[in-house]
Amino acid sequence: MFSLSFNFEITGNKPELAEIKINAFPNPFLERINIIIQSLFTEITKIRLKDHLGKTIFEGTELIQIGNNDFYIELPENDVISDRKYLTIELHTQRITKYFVNQ
Repeated sequence: MFSLSFNFEITGNKPELAEIKINAFPNPFLERINIIIQSLFTEITKIRLKDHLGKTIFEGTELIQIGNNDFYIELPENDVISDRKYLTIELHTQRITKYFVNQ
């Protein structure tokens, strides 16, 4: 399981710190990667999954709401051969990349 929590400053009338928690699992994976993002605000998030050669397998956006947001990326049947995948999540001003291994 990949778990990450980070703080950042929200600018505006009253700057404040916000916390986002991201969980992505399982690692190693078989056919899909589950993602849970816990957020204190609403925003559009970019999600990208690439193989070890840099080929994009999945690219999309998710509307992240306040609270827990659960979704998953399912791999195409013809793409489970590659042993390593790179998941990138762009949220607020942060870009997080984590690699996953096929089981």
